[in-house]
Amino acid sequence: MKTAVEWLVDELYKQGISLYTPELIAEANKLFENQIKDANEEGFHSGQSMAHNGKSKFESPKDYYNKTFKQQEQ
Repeated sequence: MKTAVEWLVDELYKQGISLYTPELIAEANKLFENQIKDANEEGFHSGQSMAHNGKSKFESPKDYYNKTFKQQEQ
């Protein structure tokens, strides 16, 4: 399975845009890996919270995404 970064590089290449910089791709994939790990960790802690008090600090995966990543873009 390709990461989103690898997919994007391939799609840009198909359109004649070459951004093949192995170091940048590796760095982007590492960031993506860390985001996945953080999401998993957050889900684990959210699940523990729900087991104890029935509440999660995020209403949905979309809420998690918006609160985690959308704020960083501004």
